[in-house]
Amino acid sequence: MKIFSNKFASKARLFYLGVVIVGIVVSTIVYLQANSIKNTSSELMEQQIPSLRDIRFVETLIVKQERLLYEYYATNDQQLYLTHFLNNHAKLLLLINAIDVNNKDAHLQQKLSEPLKGGLNLALELHNNLSSQHVAWDLARQQLEQLTILQVELVRILKVVESQISLGVKEGYLETETDLQTTVRVVIVFSLFLIFVSIYTGRYASKFIKLSAHNERLALFPKRNPNPIVSLSADLKLNYCNPAAITMHNEYVADKNTTPIALLSRNIEQQLLEAKQAPNFVKRFYTQLENHYLTYQIHWLQEIDAFDIHIRDVTEQFDAERSLEYLAFHHPYSKVPNQASLERYTNELITLEQPFSLMLIDVNHFKLLLEQYGLTGANECINAFAKHLSKSARDFSKRLNSKNKLTIYHIADANFVVIYTAQDSSITIDDLLSGVQSRLSQAISTPFGEMRMGFNCGVTRFPTSNNYNELLLHANIALDEAVKRNVSFAHFDSESGAKHARKVHIARRLETAIEKQQFELYFQPKMQIKSQKIDSCECLIRWFDDGEFIPPAQFIPIAEHSGFILPLGEWILDTAFEQAKKWHQQNLHIRLAINISARQFTQQHFVQSIKDRLAYFAVPAELIELEITETAIMDDEEFGITVLRELSELGISLSIDDFGTGYSSLGYLQRFPVNKLKIDQSFIRNMVTDTRDQALVLSICQLAKNLGLEIIAEGVEEVEQLQQLSDYECDQIQGYLLSKPVPANDFEAFLAKGVSF
Repeated sequence: MKIFSNKFASKARLFYLGVVIVGIVVSTIVYLQANSIKNTSSELMEQQIPSLRDIRFVETLIVKQERLLYEYYATNDQQLYLTHFLNNHAKLLLLINAIDVNNKDAHLQQKLSEPLKGGLNLALELHNNLSSQHVAWDLARQQLEQLTILQVELVRILKVVESQISLGVKEGYLETETDLQTTVRVVIVFSLFLIFVSIYTGRYASKFIKLSAHNERLALFPKRNPNPIVSLSADLKLNYCNPAAITMHNEYVADKNTTPIALLSRNIEQQLLEAKQAPNFVKRFYTQLENHYLTYQIHWLQEIDAFDIHIRDVTEQFDAERSLEYLAFHHPYSKVPNQASLERYTNELITLEQPFSLMLIDVNHFKLLLEQYGLTGANECINAFAKHLSKSARDFSKRLNSKNKLTIYHIADANFVVIYTAQDSSITIDDLLSGVQSRLSQAISTPFGEMRMGFNCGVTRFPTSNNYNELLLHANIALDEAVKRNVSFAHFDSESGAKHARKVHIARRLETAIEKQQFELYFQPKMQIKSQKIDSCECLIRWFDDGEFIPPAQFIPIAEHSGFILPLGEWILDTAFEQAKKWHQQNLHIRLAINISARQFTQQHFVQSIKDRLAYFAVPAELIELEITETAIMDDEEFGITVLRELSELGISLSIDDFGTGYSSLGYLQRFPVNKLKIDQSFIRNMVTDTRDQALVLSICQLAKNLGLEIIAEGVEEVEQLQQLSDYECDQIQGYLLSKPVPANDFEAFLAKGVSF
């Protein structure tokens, strides 16, 4: 074996040396060829091709010289010679010199010297003739003819030089192509040589591996290997085991009369067969010895007709995996089963076709808990609620003494799900909800003292909702209904499902409508009460989706929630300013009132965008009015006041929209630089018959007058309302009494017709 190893090593060294020598030769050839290509390319790029370009430019300058002299002859403008011709001739000489410097084979100065000199002398004679008091025109024409002859001679010489350089370029290209082909052939030959070397080396090495199998066996089983290793013959006899295998056998196996084979599974024969039939002759298995978990990998060594088995203790890994599995199916803080556990259990019930109810619970004011106690404190409060909820469920189940099963899941920060499988009808879901509500209404103990934690609950049922995702969706829809109606719990029904489906449909269509700008602006006139003059209008967006009118009350909240309100607001502003520009050009002095959303108002560059539009559309600032709600301003009072002041400085009118429905603070009215208050239509609707609404409207009108503000009443539909508003000294009205919102053309027609009651 040693003699064979020495021979193999000697041949391997010779073989390696031969490959290195061939590689060096090939590399040298490739380097020389590459250097030749580089030199040829460099000559082409730095000398020949630039020379061709410059020669063509020389031709252009020569033709320009002739043209300048002919213009001089025609116009008698001496500057054509003194300035343009002489400058052009200087450029020509510099360019010819540059060509000779870059391309030593050109010799342009030598070839063009005499014609250029003669041309310059003739040009001077022509100039002297044309600049004299008595011009000899016949002589001038003769001089121009001689110049033309010289120009033709110059161009001919240039063409000859150009042809010589073009021939050199072609030869360089052919030389480069030949060098590349030679390089490719050398590389291909060397690649074939390497393939031959690889095949020969592989066959020779294979023989060496087979003959050195015994040495490799010794390397696989070192005595100091810390992992147990067992070698079995094909007939399951123990060939070898290392000290680690003996130690593991003594510690893990009670029967000391056995061999380390006892560490393996009882069906080891079948496992050995599977390893032998595996594609790569390797197979991994697991087994358990009392409290120990072992894994072993069986290797079938076909060359020596034996099995090598490598054993590892994975008890800690199994324990960690069980811990991870627990964490995967339980909430990390409350330790209550989580959403993954809920999904698994729900799908099991659905597969068994077991009817059940799903209750989605949302703990109120989680955001307030975060603000008061931070994330950790808020989670501790929710954990206390989870314990209380679990105890309530256990107590309720014991009291029922029923087959019905109640399970609880903590699926999010402040969200829980209760699954109730009603296998008998003795207890209804409403009884359950009432009982849970009664228990949870009690104060619970938290790390921050006794606390009452309210909640809302949405309920749905299988098979009314027929899959896991639909169950959660329907429960969430019912939860939203409970919050809207300010009740503890609500059941999902077809009506609430239809409302949600309608919202989803509108949201999807809204994105498409914004992309394609499928909206229109309608305009509702405003009238000055005293003069009965229409001097302004409010811009109102309208959306017709495939012929269906979708009210703004439906799609505007969806746009605000989804973020679409920003691109929608940009479109409204652009369209409104465009209409204001059109009416201004028609001498219709109509102020346009544009509603601004809270999201728009708080954008960083909102004021600049208004300023830019005033400039771009060339609209006077007094023709623009912005209607802003109290809530939009008061979300950040100081920022809101700053924005209002900057808008006011632009000269536009500012109006507080829906006054009376928001903060309605006298303090902020003193600070806000606004021009108008707009009384919400909810106060106008029953004003004729409701004395409280009358008092509110009168108070608002008097307040506005005291603050120097104009008052607009919206939603005016009756003459009696108009009369009362006039008595209250209200300034403007808008509403169906005047006109409903109409397209721009109809609004113009309304203006032409005038107001009549």
